[in-house]
Amino acid sequence: MAPITEGEVPPVEVPDVTKRLISDAKQRLTEKSLACWRDKHGVTEGLQPGQVVSQDPAGGTQVKPASTVS
Repeated sequence: MAPITEGEVPPVEVPDVTKRLISDAKQRLTEKSLACWRDKHGVTEGLQPGQVVSQDPAGGTQVKPASTVS
């Protein structure tokens, strides 16, 4: 990763929120200064209602603060 220049905001790492309850996922994302966008789908086999099925960008990705995670 390139060094951060003066005035540049350092990136944050997106937490992996898959399989977490939506309320917990939203809290973890906002703690990292990230926005959360929720796409409502039906229940996925093997997960309980209200659990995150997938996310974009993936956990571990470096993004600018205030980026949106779907």
